[in-house]
Amino acid sequence: MLAGTDAYSQAKQIVRNFKSMLAGVGASLDDVMHVNVFLVQVEDFQEMNRAYAEEFGTHRPARTVICVAALPKPGALMTMNLTAFSQGDR
Repeated sequence: MLAGTDAYSQAKQIVRNFKSMLAGVGASLDDVMHVNVFLVQVEDFQEMNRAYAEEFGTHRPARTVICVAALPKPGALMTMNLTAFSQGDR
């Protein structure tokens, strides 16, 4: 089930899911080096970016945003993936 029908809600949930997955391996959003964002509608960029900035805070990993014709999950306005690197305990 999607977190919402709008780009802001979906982006917030995707990044929150990232936080949870990263925490499971002892990492955090601060360990993210790069994020790929795949948007169905370029018009959703601003709302995706607002949610993204709120969740990532001052950490700004490299990011690529690509518009795609469709996604396999009905109602999904976007999907994201990331690359992270953690050196363990700091």
